[in-house]
Amino acid sequence: MKSKYVELKEKYGGINKQIQSFLSSNLGVSKRVAAQVNDGNGQSLCDECDDDDMHDFDS
Repeated sequence: MKSKYVELKEKYGGINKQIQSFLSSNLGVSKRVAAQVNDGNGQSLCDECDDDDMHDFDS
């Protein structure tokens, strides 16, 4: 059992390395999603994200 653990630890670099790899890959995905929300002209495609529209009352 111990030799199998050592073998897997050497193969995958331990749990800390796996967690760092997982987090960095998921952070990369969230950055790409955030870039897709932006239409390329600095305008947000989400109306709720624009503070000017949220506080613009016609009264």
